[in-house]
Amino acid sequence: STVGSLQGRVDSLEKANSKLIEELAIAKNSIIRLQEENLQFRNENLQMLMKTQQHLEV
Repeated sequence: STVGSLQGRVDSLEKANSKLIEELAIAKNSIIRLQEENLQFRNENLQMLMKTQQHLEV
């Protein structure tokens, strides 16, 4: 029946939506981790730059 067919389609879309929501949460966590790592690298880079400048001034 049309109702049964539509219900099946709705169920399928709900499952796909749940999966996408889960994947989005994982992707957001990855972004946060990468942003933290990027900040750490930037800080390390800045420290190395400052040390290099100090050596050049001596």
